[in-house]
Amino acid sequence: MPRRKTPTPTTGTADTADTPTTARPEDQTGTSRGADAPASVPTASAHGTTPPASPTAPPLALAYLLRIELAHLKPTVYRDVLVAPDVTLRRLHTIIQAAMGWDNAHLYFFALPARTGENVWRIPSIRRWEPPNDDGWGERANNDARTRLDQVLRAPRDRLLYLYDFGDEWLHRITLRDVVRTSHPLPYLLKAQQGCPPEDCGGPPGAAYWAAAWYDPQHEDHALAREMFGDEEPGTLHFEALQRAVARLQPRPKTSNKK
Repeated sequence: MPRRKTPTPTTGTADTADTPTTARPEDQTGTSRGADAPASVPTASAHGTTPPASPTAPPLALAYLLRIELAHLKPTVYRDVLVAPDVTLRRLHTIIQAAMGWDNAHLYFFALPARTGENVWRIPSIRRWEPPNDDGWGERANNDARTRLDQVLRAPRDRLLYLYDFGDEWLHRITLRDVVRTSHPLPYLLKAQQGCPPEDCGGPPGAAYWAAAWYDPQHEDHALAREMFGDEEPGTLHFEALQRAVARLQPRPKTSNKK
């Protein structure tokens, strides 16, 4: 494969897709679709209006509204996801993979930054969570299968980092936007912007380089970029497919054995 050149910024257009989100009564316009559309308290119907109380309606579940943003990419790649507060970090990893559209083919870890901009690789093991490894490499971190999300993120604006693929270094910033009540089954993908880059493309610099090559027919790597992205332009978002992938992680309803 040809040697990479200086990355060129991605030129794809941001593409937002979302289900009608829910909001506090004063925010219920039924028209907001931008990246900052309110999605705070999912007590509204799918059309943005609060339904009348029903004695047969299922109880509303407590949920964390998370913003999961892929760092160092423009336009911004993000997902808004509702999850159970007591979900384990191991399960959260699976949810992130489904919501982002990754292949779950590489190592990962979570880390709790002490300050904004802290280098994820320099965060000590006492503030890291990952699957246990027996190869003796590096400091032993906390077991992500034994730690709940609500033990790490406790209040809105709390942040967690998630690093996927130690080669490409896809860094995700996870922000707790709100603690809400919802009738949605959990986990649930509310909103998304931009599809993820191809895996094993060289991380954010590689994604920018290959996106530029895809758009430029005169680029020396244009043919290779076409093979990498296919006929869809870089950043194409398949929201419904991602939403279905997240929905497959929802617990199946219990069936009665009574005849």
